[in-house]
Amino acid sequence: ADGKREGEVYVCSQDACEPLSDALARLIALDEAEVAQLEAQPELDVQLADDERALYERALSALDYFGDWADPATTRDSIVLACESPCVIDGEFTCADGAFRADRAQLHARILSHLLPHAHSAAIGEPISGAGGARATGPRRAYIVVGVPGSGKDSVLKRYLQRANAGVHVVDASADRLKGFLAQWADDELCREVREHCKRRGSSKHLLHAQYLHRESIYIVQRLVQRLISTGLPFMLEKTLYWLPQIVEQVSELRAAGYEVHLY
Repeated sequence: ADGKREGEVYVCSQDACEPLSDALARLIALDEAEVAQLEAQPELDVQLADDERALYERALSALDYFGDWADPATTRDSIVLACESPCVIDGEFTCADGAFRADRAQLHARILSHLLPHAHSAAIGEPISGAGGARATGPRRAYIVVGVPGSGKDSVLKRYLQRANAGVHVVDASADRLKGFLAQWADDELCREVREHCKRRGSSKHLLHAQYLHRESIYIVQRLVQRLISTGLPFMLEKTLYWLPQIVEQVSELRAAGYEVHLY
């Protein structure tokens, strides 16, 4: 009665429904040559030498991942060590906005400027003001890329999204990317030692201390997303769906800000 075809599966938005086959027909096919190139890549070397394992274990000891994150005695990761006056916020021993050391706040601003070269460059945590900065002219779109570590979020899905948005830069606001910038530029003792190790050994294991940088990278992601929403620029996030209510809440916030939210 409403024009739907019998036996056809439909996908619906708030405004309309369409046959799933029509929606799939609009998707850009994966580049077969690129997929073949990915399949031909050698397996990553996950073996750790003794000195690498020592750096890795130092990173693990900085944050008891399954322990009490409110305990100052066991929570000594980068977000705490870079803070002038760490405190407990929402059950975590962490750093409040405006409480980072000056050099660390400058590093955060540098990372933000690198990701958004035309956006307002106030330090993270400060309100955005003024008319300057990049502004989106097309639809507001946010892409949430879901998968467990090693499932192909970077190697396949993110490449696909960039190709599907040809001509439009989609900002990669993933925590792993932010960890990479912290690892490259931060002046922490552990960050320096990992960089020196990689340079000395010719190693590509530049995120041996990923857990040490984890919470600080999440902090920067949250501030980056605030900036992106204020400009309407398209962006993508990574999620593992470990805590589904958090994802649902974020999707609701993005939709309230006028974004189309696409889950991959």
